[in-house]
Amino acid sequence: MESVTYQELYQEAMQEGIDKGILKGKREYLERVLQARFGLLPTGLREEIQAISSVERLDELILKAATAGSLKEFAQQG
Repeated sequence: MESVTYQELYQEAMQEGIDKGILKGKREYLERVLQARFGLLPTGLREEIQAISSVERLDELILKAATAGSLKEFAQQG
């Protein structure tokens, strides 16, 4: 029989992995939207995107990326 502690640790680890996967996917999606609309992204912008750790913030930026008229406008809105 598994201990409660093991089960809790397992669930926490699983949730942490899921959360990391969601963040990674949203970061990649944001980069893909920006690249599709504006071409090659500056390294600094890609680094900034990779540093974002909020799903909500990434969601906001994805919407801005979809509606910005230019990469400059996106950066100013962000």
